[in-house]
Amino acid sequence: VVTVDCGSVSVDEVSFAKSIGLEIMITDHHEPGETLPDCILINPKRRISAGAEGADSAENTAGAGNGSESAENSAESRGYPFAGLCGCAVAFKLACAMFDRAAIKTKGSREVLHQLVDLAAIATIADIMPLCDENRTFVKYGLDLIRKRKRKALAVLLESMGTEPADVSAKEVSFGVAPRINAVGRLGNASEAVEFFITKDEVRMREIAARMNASNKERRQLQDACYRSCMEICEEDTDGEGRPAHRFLLLRPAVFHEGISGIVAGQIREKTGLPCAVFADSGDCLKASARSVGHLDMIALLRRHEQLLLRVGGHAMAAGFMIRKEDETPLREALNRDLDGLLAADPRLLEEREPADAALDPADVDIALAEALGVMAPFGAGNPKPRVELNIRAGDISRLYYLGEGAHARFSVSGIPCIFFRGAEALSRAMEAGGKIRVIGCPEINTWNGKRGLQFVVNCCIGAAD
Repeated sequence: VVTVDCGSVSVDEVSFAKSIGLEIMITDHHEPGETLPDCILINPKRRISAGAEGADSAENTAGAGNGSESAENSAESRGYPFAGLCGCAVAFKLACAMFDRAAIKTKGSREVLHQLVDLAAIATIADIMPLCDENRTFVKYGLDLIRKRKRKALAVLLESMGTEPADVSAKEVSFGVAPRINAVGRLGNASEAVEFFITKDEVRMREIAARMNASNKERRQLQDACYRSCMEICEEDTDGEGRPAHRFLLLRPAVFHEGISGIVAGQIREKTGLPCAVFADSGDCLKASARSVGHLDMIALLRRHEQLLLRVGGHAMAAGFMIRKEDETPLREALNRDLDGLLAADPRLLEEREPADAALDPADVDIALAEALGVMAPFGAGNPKPRVELNIRAGDISRLYYLGEGAHARFSVSGIPCIFFRGAEALSRAMEAGGKIRVIGCPEINTWNGKRGLQFVVNCCIGAAD
């Protein structure tokens, strides 16, 4: 049995599997616990003893080794130089090592591995991994394969989305391709997504692509309902001044689905600026997906209270865990007590501390600038888009109108078309302040109906009275 993207904390499961005669190999990228599963464990976050550094390349593919040793040891160090790989990329590295070990180095073998890079790229973007080091290579060359229509299934999916492959960037993968692939597994059977990529039958390919689009639409509807239910809880659970009563939000919405809990937790985090976990009912237990904010290490915080957790896994910015229903309130109190202590020591712990990279006059923002900044793509976690600050006044904003049932704002600043996704409320507050407004975002090339134009994609608007 070979796992992908899971298993680093599955000590009991591996022990049982071995007791019934199974051989287990784990490939994963989540944070290992103190005790590792007693099997081959390939994980770039795994620490190995200094004496194991000389192990051969195949066993050191991404921090490989046998898990019978403890994960904590003063002489240990990372077994692999880059800890930021996603689960799919770890599996890809294993495939590379297998080719290397078997001394398969023909031109054809290299082509086989090269043709898999688009899948590693999609997974890297979808899992919001830092786009630096090896990940940047995966995404750069993976996107190139997608644009060249090297994989028929992806060309069919993009066609069903109305997206031209030549225009695909990390953004289209993040907001279009990845959600559709994931939606089938979140709401139905993930085996259909596998079939989609391996079938040679184009008719079947198109059937599954249509189902992916339908599942994604259903996922969005369910996600919106879950989000509204969570926000109702947040609005009710406030102090006397209308602020959230808790700074670590543990939410148990009336509308839930295990497959979308993580997405909704991320939305709540973006809305409130607070760490959040969203529960889904699972019989006598509650399963949760948690998302962090700022510099709070989510998995480290949760592991302080493992006595209340039936299962836990994840990394600094995202985690999943399971608890008994009766432990919901004790866990909420414990996490908030700990977070209060951490904030007392570091009041800016939850702040996103990335200022604008440059402040420009609107007259300096043009297509040439957008093209120059685009050279630094692909953008994403670890390699964010350059942040440009425009200092304006409310009177500089024109042609303002709202989209998406009032959630998004489209407007112009000194003739520059701007779009602020999920920012209508923030823009209104900034304009109501009656003074200067700091508009922070990135100028991009927007292609629509074959025409290229400038568009300033806004990240935030901050207003201040003179």
